[in-house]
Amino acid sequence: MVRLWVGRFIRPRQTVRAILSSEPSIGATILLAAMSGSVSGLGNGYLDYTDDIEDSLAALLVAGALTGALAGLLGTFIVGALYYSIGKWIGGKGTLWDPLTSLVVLAYAGHVGTMFILPSMLVYLAVLVWSLVISVPGMAEAHQFSSWRSLATWLLCGLFLTIVVFAVVFAVFVLVLAGS
Repeated sequence: MVRLWVGRFIRPRQTVRAILSSEPSIGATILLAAMSGSVSGLGNGYLDYTDDIEDSLAALLVAGALTGALAGLLGTFIVGALYYSIGKWIGGKGTLWDPLTSLVVLAYAGHVGTMFILPSMLVYLAVLVWSLVISVPGMAEAHQFSSWRSLATWLLCGLFLTIVVFAVVFAVFVLVLAGS
């Protein structure tokens, strides 16, 4: 377990290769995605807590953990399927579970450890950015292609998600204007 946490920072490609060659269970990937979402949800629940609201901190934390777990699972599968599809489109050889596992182990695993250890938001953001940086070679290993193609996969996925978000915001804006 320690080798996993240290290896993902020092040798991400070799760490992903070792994990994928050991054929991780689908359940472990799903559990780690849910845990990552729960931790993010706990953090959001705690940050949303103020003394003047009627809800208790415990209720907010439980709600945050549950909704975070669901959002973590949903987000992981949507983004993982997108990484898989775009990676396949540019010549990747991985199965659907290879990019998903790489995404969970490298990008999301940082959330679980850092949310409680690092109270500074600036440090947390630095670790989050670093997790994304080390995910490029991990995704390259999952798809069995170069790091440049992996970077292209990440950039194309980001572009696609940005376009989708802008399209949804624009559609809602048009609907609101049409209704008033």
